[in-house]
Amino acid sequence: MPLSDHEQRQLDQIERALYAEDPKFVSAVRSTDPKVHYKRRIWKAAIGFVLGLIVVMAGPILNTMPISIVISVAGFLLMVFCCAWGLTSWKRMTGIGADPDPRKRAKPSRAPKASFMERIEERWRRRHEGP
Repeated sequence: MPLSDHEQRQLDQIERALYAEDPKFVSAVRSTDPKVHYKRRIWKAAIGFVLGLIVVMAGPILNTMPISIVISVAGFLLMVFCCAWGLTSWKRMTGIGADPDPRKRAKPSRAPKASFMERIEERWRRRHEGP
């Protein structure tokens, strides 16, 4: 719903007053795009995944049995976490899997269920009428 002229003037006046009061805050808010945030998270997840891979490979190189297993498992868990984090950020950034308006989803209408006896009678009729 668009704003009326009066509301638009009030909004512009509030913006000018805010910019005059704190220009750093206004520039930070204006430049903030959610996609930039999600791209940054994807890059961090990719770097974490590579670090996890390095840690997994470092486990056998250390060659001390109990510690190498713990290190490798920690690296694997880091890889799984970063993969999930990156995929979640990617889905949010692209909007894949997001339901635009759950209220608009149409529920399939079902026919009223027949009673147990009605279903038995219908089967009985079909059986005697033949295939």
